[in-house]
Amino acid sequence: MTIACGGTLPTVPAVTASDNCDNTVPVTYVGETNTGPNCPYTVTRSWTVSADCGNSRVHTQVISVGNEFEVQSSKFDEHRSRLELHPGAAG
Repeated sequence: MTIACGGTLPTVPAVTASDNCDNTVPVTYVGETNTGPNCPYTVTRSWTVSADCGNSRVHTQVISVGNEFEVQSSKFDEHRSRLELHPGAAG
């Protein structure tokens, strides 16, 4: 996702997870880092998730802050993201 310099960053989305071997999979928001403060810069948000059977994932959202002429649409759902874990796919 790209937003214009001086624009407001989107709110931190709710991230959920599911796994075939675990009914409740907690997701932990790790936080965000940025390469700012001068424009252009990048903000990276991270989440971790681990299921009881050993599957784990790290999910990131990258937001580029740049010139208004560079604004692009994003396929990242700004409000939610869903992670799916499957046995044998441990990260």
